[in-house]
Amino acid sequence: MNVTIPDKKLFLSSFLLPLSKINDSCVIQLDKNGFNCTVATSDASVILFSSYKLTLKTEEKINLNISDIKKVIKAFEGISADSFAFTVDRNNISYSGSDVRFKYHLLEDGIITKPKIDVAKINQLEFPVNFTIQYKTILDLLRGSTFATESNKLYLYTEDGKIIGDLTDKSRHNVDSISIPIAEFSGTLGSICLNFELIRIISGVRVKQLKCSINPKIGIILFHVSDNIVTTKYIASSLIK
Repeated sequence: MNVTIPDKKLFLSSFLLPLSKINDSCVIQLDKNGFNCTVATSDASVILFSSYKLTLKTEEKINLNISDIKKVIKAFEGISADSFAFTVDRNNISYSGSDVRFKYHLLEDGIITKPKIDVAKINQLEFPVNFTIQYKTILDLLRGSTFATESNKLYLYTEDGKIIGDLTDKSRHNVDSISIPIAEFSGTLGSICLNFELIRIISGVRVKQLKCSINPKIGIILFHVSDNIVTTKYIASSLIK
């Protein structure tokens, strides 16, 4: 099957690159609506669901079992054209052009373990807390983490009409802390704690802003961004304080 990618930059930076920040290996599924993939960090603390809309001439679902997504990205980066077409065979993907030719062999089904999460059920949950976080704020949090080096926890709560982020560890004494305003918010959020590694991962995806949705009752946190082509959702559970 031939697959035509109309925008190489968008495909690499918005779909493949975020996957590579989570795990080296992944299973990307192709169907008539395009690509989708659910991948988790090695400790399963962060799960990423990503989809790339594309009309494909197929009625079946095809798994691309990729053992090294970074290698695939480098191969695609070697293509000079802004748009390109590659071939999907039973056990490999390949490209042949005047600038570069390559063949990448895929693993068999079942070797790479998919995260055991039902994204559809996550989408059906109610998220009473919703706000927008700017990419600049993500960078501010990263800079703040160089001060609060004794903890890998970020506490979110409301104060004076804002979401505040505290980098500290409330379960320990005499831990340095730094507080940074995250976003405007008119509601109320009691303190919820998340692993700061989620922020580090998100910082590798350069978007202007992301939406954050929180279900405090069951402790589910989503950071997501979507347009007409690419949807990206980071899913994490809150930590015990």
